[in-house]
Amino acid sequence: MKALRPIIAIFGTTGVGKSNLAVEIALHLANSGRQTWNNAKVINADAMQVYAGMDVITNKIPVPERQGVEHALMGFKSPNEQYVVGQWVKDAIDAIDGAHEKNEIPIIVGGTSYWIQHLLFPNRLAKNIHSVDEGFTSSTFETSEELASLIETLPPDLFHLFHCLPNPAPSADSDPEEAFRLYNLLKALDKSVAVRWHWKDTRKVLRSIRIIQETGRKPSELIHEQSQDILQARFRTLCFWVYSKPETLKPRLDLRVDKMLEQGLLDEVAALGELLKKHDNEEEINSTPDYTFGIFQSIGYREFHKYLSSPNPTEEEFLAAVKNMKTSTRQYAKRQTSWLRNKLLPMLYGANETRDSSGLPDTFTYLLDATESGESWDINVREPAVDITTAFLDHQPLPDPSTLSDVAKEMLNVERKDTNPSSRSRISLANLSPARGSLHKQKRVGRGQGSNHGGTAGRGHNGQNSRSGAGIKPGFEGGQTPITKLFPKRGFVNQNERVWAPVNLERIQHWINLGRLSCSPENPITARELLLSGCVHDAHDGIKILGDGAEFLTSKIYITPSRASKSAIRAIEDGGGQVVCKYYNPLALQDCVKGRTDRIAAAPTRRQDIMWYSKYQNRGFLSPDLLKKLDDAPFVEERWKLLSRQLGKWRKQEFDVEKKKK
Repeated sequence: MKALRPIIAIFGTTGVGKSNLAVEIALHLANSGRQTWNNAKVINADAMQVYAGMDVITNKIPVPERQGVEHALMGFKSPNEQYVVGQWVKDAIDAIDGAHEKNEIPIIVGGTSYWIQHLLFPNRLAKNIHSVDEGFTSSTFETSEELASLIETLPPDLFHLFHCLPNPAPSADSDPEEAFRLYNLLKALDKSVAVRWHWKDTRKVLRSIRIIQETGRKPSELIHEQSQDILQARFRTLCFWVYSKPETLKPRLDLRVDKMLEQGLLDEVAALGELLKKHDNEEEINSTPDYTFGIFQSIGYREFHKYLSSPNPTEEEFLAAVKNMKTSTRQYAKRQTSWLRNKLLPMLYGANETRDSSGLPDTFTYLLDATESGESWDINVREPAVDITTAFLDHQPLPDPSTLSDVAKEMLNVERKDTNPSSRSRISLANLSPARGSLHKQKRVGRGQGSNHGGTAGRGHNGQNSRSGAGIKPGFEGGQTPITKLFPKRGFVNQNERVWAPVNLERIQHWINLGRLSCSPENPITARELLLSGCVHDAHDGIKILGDGAEFLTSKIYITPSRASKSAIRAIEDGGGQVVCKYYNPLALQDCVKGRTDRIAAAPTRRQDIMWYSKYQNRGFLSPDLLKKLDDAPFVEERWKLLSRQLGKWRKQEFDVEKKKK
């Protein structure tokens, strides 16, 4: 088997020094006097740094800090272009081939781990698929009979949409009807893929439909075929995961945001806004910014765009934008770590488990602890990386990755996922068996000497029980044992139990940041909005708001759940929002979810419900103090005030006044 060509991949969260490490390794190779692999080329793997200009918002390494090391695939795309993973993989392979021809080691560096993953492992992207920003061309593929039948039976509007797909994808904010029609088209053609995407994620929905057009097959079939391929690495790869502990990384990221503001972040955000207006005027489309397109996904543009677009921006809005950007940066770093541990590392380990008969691994993964800076960087990061790189290129024995540090031992210890297709079908309905020890063979009751249980079958020789016909007569209850103790405790069903669907404040804020949720005093968040946006998947007996992640809450939230914890109420009101807990019986909750307004919601009738929703500390909708405070709020209904007065009189008569002793 032909030996794989070597490359080096450096990945990790944002703000840990990946680019600096790549430059240091490249300079070491250039000055080492090696006969082979005596130089290096850095290949960018950051989805935002491929765009020209905008060096601050995309955090490109400054030209002086590159120290003459060549950086490929960086700053070569126009900001208003779309550049997707399939295009980058093709360009990266061309750059790698060019580096190998010049006896240079390619060093892949970037925080877009998804791109690196598809570069290292081939056959994980749909073949022969154009990127979504290219126009549709006639397909030479033959459509399967099943898919052809589904297309022919489409409703007329969806049939026309399938043959006249929009380009680019419609915005779910500015044109929700068209976005939902596009999602319904995908759902009609391939339901198993449609459930993977949210209907507002129009780019992925459109790409899935284009796969159907250009291959004549369902995307789910292509995904299934790819999952059956044996996982093999494209290159002999040395991977460095540059890692910093969260408690140290978070303040470091906050300081970097402040530094970006000093370097002209606001000027770049304003320039992106002007670029968007110019592009929209040329295309004659809605000027609502699409935060999922190209460079407009960069952290900082979404957070400051509203501030810069305001005719009279205030200091309060500026500070809120800074806080939102710092929060988004920390959350992005957290998602990067989750992806590396749950996606990339299992694939790196799995590639070694499915390697060829030579038994030599194709991928080598090391974690470098960059928690401390200064001199500790040289000791914990640069020196180990240089030594391991030298041994890797010389095919010398490499150290055990878990011996570099305690952090490496902890973070590299992830579940090894089975990537061998032949072993995926080991468990099936045909060969399922009970767990060992869960079942016992039936005991054979002895009857005579031939039973191997003795001549008396375990009865013994003396006493009543050894006599013929011995046994307890029917109806005998064991002497003084009460009959109630003879019945087992089987429990009961509590008819008054309520099951709430919990939602944390952090999840609500994340949904607002993604544009899936919005609220105002006129249109507060209800169970309907939470279900339609995918924030919750079942309303059960009502929604309960919990205070977890309150430190990430940056938006004013107006919400009417069934229940809310004290910490959640305090966090929402401290942020300038308002929460009012409203009573829903099953029919009222069903009407709320379906958006029906033709029926009046039922009032609480149980004593405990009336008492709970009448207390101000619970922010109940029957609380006189709360209704007095929110008298001018647009979402307060006049019916609430009437119910509060009527049930208040009954509550005082029946609940509060103690009956006089006779």
